[in-house]
Amino acid sequence: MNCSAFMSNGNLKLPKSTLSQHFKILREAGLIRSERKGVELRNSTRCAELKKKFGSMVMGSFRAYEIEANESKR
Repeated sequence: MNCSAFMSNGNLKLPKSTLSQHFKILREAGLIRSERKGVELRNSTRCAELKKKFGSMVMGSFRAYEIEANESKR
């Protein structure tokens, strides 16, 4: 999807500059890859690569967050 596909999220309208900033942060963190196609910048996730390299660590982080969130509800 290109950035403009995320411009409207239900009733929430996000400015393109906000989306561009978020995509920049994700790209710099290595979570997405951006490819220019004409005037569009297409973003794709690097999920498969990251899962292969850091899968157990990421899943462990998610589990720890879930446990912490559940404990704070008590």
